[in-house]
Amino acid sequence: MGTKNSKNGFAARTYKSGGITIVSLVLIIIFIMSFFFCDLAYGETFKDTCEKIKDELKKTSCLKGFTDKLDELMKIKEKAEHLGVSVAAGYNGDVSRHDNWQLINLETVINKEIYPVDFRFKTGAVFSTKNKESRDQVTTFLVNLDYNVMPWLKTYGFVERFTDTFMNIKERYETGVGAKLELNLFDPTNKTNNGYQKLREEREIIEKLLCQIEKLRISLSNEDTKKCLSDAKVDIKELSKFMESLKIEVEKLKQALKKNRTRLSLGFAVTFMSEMEQTADLSTDVLDIITQQKVGTYNQTFDPTQRFRIVFRPSIEYKINDHLSLYYQIYFKEPLGSPIDINGKRDWRSDSRFDAKFDFLKDTSWGGEASVYLEYQRHYDNAPPEISSSIVANYISMSETLKRIVTDNRHDVVLIKIGVKF
Repeated sequence: MGTKNSKNGFAARTYKSGGITIVSLVLIIIFIMSFFFCDLAYGETFKDTCEKIKDELKKTSCLKGFTDKLDELMKIKEKAEHLGVSVAAGYNGDVSRHDNWQLINLETVINKEIYPVDFRFKTGAVFSTKNKESRDQVTTFLVNLDYNVMPWLKTYGFVERFTDTFMNIKERYETGVGAKLELNLFDPTNKTNNGYQKLREEREIIEKLLCQIEKLRISLSNEDTKKCLSDAKVDIKELSKFMESLKIEVEKLKQALKKNRTRLSLGFAVTFMSEMEQTADLSTDVLDIITQQKVGTYNQTFDPTQRFRIVFRPSIEYKINDHLSLYYQIYFKEPLGSPIDINGKRDWRSDSRFDAKFDFLKDTSWGGEASVYLEYQRHYDNAPPEISSSIVANYISMSETLKRIVTDNRHDVVLIKIGVKF
């Protein structure tokens, strides 16, 4: 018997309204991302206003030292909000039910944070080389936007494309929005000599700056200061307005630095998303049911699928000191809408990740850092696509059986990589 081909609609995951779903969710994300670009524009306006105020104050010595404080603030602000580019490469050990590989991984992350907005673009690939040919095994492409509504609450939107040959995922697109609760505990900079020198220095600088700016703001109500500024033809109303916006900017910067120095961070996120997936063909041997000898091959193709999911994501991050941190998160992806079960199994998925990061170079003369990562990932599908029971029964009626009838439902990854952030 030769090769046979068949198509399985895998109708339990229907593909009816996927286009409308993706368009609607992308529009929501674009709306949220507009906050990011508004903040970018505001950041440039604030910088221009700072320069204008500094030029005005050069006419007088009424607020002696204030321009120096503005310069100091802008340096801290630019450092916290600079465009970050990270590049990492490393070695993988990948295990699924039918494969065991050692692979090379590459990853690039571009991040821009202007508190309360954080934008991230990530792309990565894991590939193998065999017989002088390279092959992608896993690829990721992610665009993500976070908006910090409050210090303990953030909203976000994302679009992600994912492939995984180990689990026969030819393409998977996830688009969604959600909210995350964050509990930041144990500010280590309250103590001395505990391995957090860099974080403590940042805190002391920003708090001192905030106190000095507040004193200068209050001094504007002093009659002598008003007269001095008026004689120098400085617009007092514009200066007062600038002081108010300056206070807001310093508070935002203070919150951003506080998040960065928190020793323990606990999070819980809820996401609503649309998932569209194309399963790769499943090829398997046809065996004689008695001798178990190969008598042919069978190739199963699958229709694309779409469904909605609600995702629960607990996470924890622990910073041991200035250089070493640990992070763990797990996604529980539950189905929304019918059917809940596929082939007698609940259609839920999970993705988990644990990583340890060690910064062996930090605050370098070139303004970047270099790190070593040790990471473990697990991807799981409780109801993976499979060859229909009617096809299996048909082969059995011909005294034949299929060696494999279901795609792999689990993929474990252990990787070590070295990354550089600019």
